[in-house]
Order: sequence, then structure tokens, then C-alpha cells
Amino acid sequence: MGSLDGKVAIVTGAGRLRGIGRAAALALAELGADLVVTGTGRDPARYPDDEKAAGWRDVESTAEQVRATGGSMGSLDGKVAIVTGAGRLRGIGRAAALALAELGADLVVTGTGRDPARYPDDEKAAGWRDVESTAEQVRAAGRRCLTQVANVTDRAAVEATVRATLDEFGRIDFLVNNAAFARGPDRVPLTDLPEDVWRRVLDIKLTGSFLMSRAVVPTLIEQGQGGGILNVSSIAGKKGNPNMVAYCTSNFGIQGFTQALAMELAPHGIRVNAVCPGVIDTSRMDDLGRDETWDATIKNLVPLNRPGTDEEIGKFVAYLCTPDAAYITGQSLNIDGGVVMW
Repeated sequence: MGSLDGKVAIVTGAGRLRGIGRAAALALAELGADLVVTGTGRDPARYPDDEKAAGWRDVESTAEQVRATGGSMGSLDGKVAIVTGAGRLRGIGRAAALALAELGADLVVTGTGRDPARYPDDEKAAGWRDVESTAEQVRAAGRRCLTQVANVTDRAAVEATVRATLDEFGRIDFLVNNAAFARGPDRVPLTDLPEDVWRRVLDIKLTGSFLMSRAVVPTLIEQGQGGGILNVSSIAGKKGNPNMVAYCTSNFGIQGFTQALAMELAPHGIRVNAVCPGVIDTSRMDDLGRDETWDATIKNLVPLNRPGTDEEIGKFVAYLCTPDAAYITGQSLNIDGGVVMW
């Protein structure tokens, strides 16, 4: 992939054939890093039998493997992923779709068919066309892409999306539940929160994830090849905040949904995880502006003193779909610059 081209890493304790140090060194090398690997100079007479049989030479053998590394592009070749809420130019859904495509996956991207008159200025200036433009970017990366305008809270629309995916690609391997209610009218005190807004926030995040997952899981089980579901949550699903009762509730719910479904699907080798972004510089945040108030918020809230990017979230979502993440399930993983450290 080359995302660590030009970087240098030191890995200690990297001399064992079956060891985390050697594996970490190889993974870093596959991403483009140069390596320094250290060991203790173990006595070869005390090597395990498999190392003796392989003629293993501690860190020298690890170094040989590093030098032979050729990269890991294409780790999702032949796989198909559905990403909901993927129509925004500056959004996690689009970024996740592109990151999956860069690893070799074909895509189905869904959106709500937003009114172009309400697009942000940058989308209007770019001639953006919601999911159609996302699909063009995916195809430019060399992958196939199907677009669907679908309401994830509508069972019939969800089932039609899954049928269209199977008709086009013949399989489904990953589902990214990213669709969410546009922030704004829900960010008020409880006593000012309209019931219809409360229901809409929970419907899109929770019911949408439920309906999409329920429609996809039978195919994952029938294929018998594992696969995964990625739920895009928030650090607001781990820490309550004032004037965010609907948003926090929906995202706390995603944590429980993720854990319960992970336990249910683990016997089939299907993994279920959630990612929990913090302050990410996407169009969802445009109501806050990008002035001194924004800068002060970042400075006071985020230890790394910057917002995250949609590409950072998208690439982490894609990583969780790769074979390198095959032992991760039931987790809700923060990507927030250090705001929440649990």
C-alpha cells in the first residue's frame, strides 16, 4: 500500500519465527516502512524444533523476510462490500468506499437522493452528484461500483438493495453501516427535543443498521466464507454529552448491537465491529463553522490538537475488513485523537 513509504521503525524482540515482533516487522514492511529489528542473541541450541528445522537465525532471518516483502495491495480482491450513507464529498462513507476499493473490493454505495439545492458549496462547485460521484471515484480506482438510492429504515428498500447487489456481483462479503441522521435539530436539551426528531435519529442509526444487517447476514452465512459487518458509531456512544440525548442513545445502542451480533455470528466466522470517530472534519460538522470557535473546540477537546479526516476513518474501516484484522470482533474502537481513552 505504501502508506509508510519513507518511514523507519524499530521493533524489539523480533527474532522468533512464531512471534509478534517478527509479524509486526513484516506488517510494517508491507506498508512501506524500513525496519530495524532487535533480538537477544539467543543460543541456537535452545531454539524450538521448528526454528531448528527451518535453519532459523534469529533477527537475521526476520530481516531476510522483511527484505523479501512485496506489499499487501489487493488483500480484498474478489470481495464485495455495501457502504450506506456514501454520497457526500466530505464524508466517512465515501472515504470508506474508496479505501475498500483500493484494497481490491467491488462496491455498492447507497445514499438518500439528497436535493442538490441543499448540497454544501464545495459539492455544488465540484458538480457533485451524490452516490454517482462516489461511484465514479471507485471506478477510477479500477473497481466496479453499483449505486442505490435507498432509505435504510425502509425494509423493502433494504431488501431491494441486497437483491441488486447479489444480481450484480453474486456475493456480499462486508457491510458498512454508516448512514446517520444529519446533525442539527437533535442537538437541543431534552425538553426541547421533538419526538419525531428523536425517532428519526434512532431509526436511521439503529433500525437502519438492524435492517441492513438482517438482510445481509443470511448471504454471509450461506457463503460460508466469513466476512464482516462494520458499524460506524461515535465516541458519543461511550460518553454522554448534554444536548445530545438522541445521538448518544443511538450510538450507545450501536455498541450493544455490535457486541450481541458479534457473539451470534462468531461461530460462522463472521466478524462484527464498530468504529467510534471523534471530531472529524466532514460536511456533517459544517453547522459549527470553521472559525475561532472551531479552533478553540479542537484545542480544548482533542489531545492531538486537530480534527480527524474522513480518509483516516475510511482506511481504518477498510483495515477491519482485511485478513490482517481476522482476530478482531465485538470491538468498538475509538478514532478520536485521544478524546476518549477507553
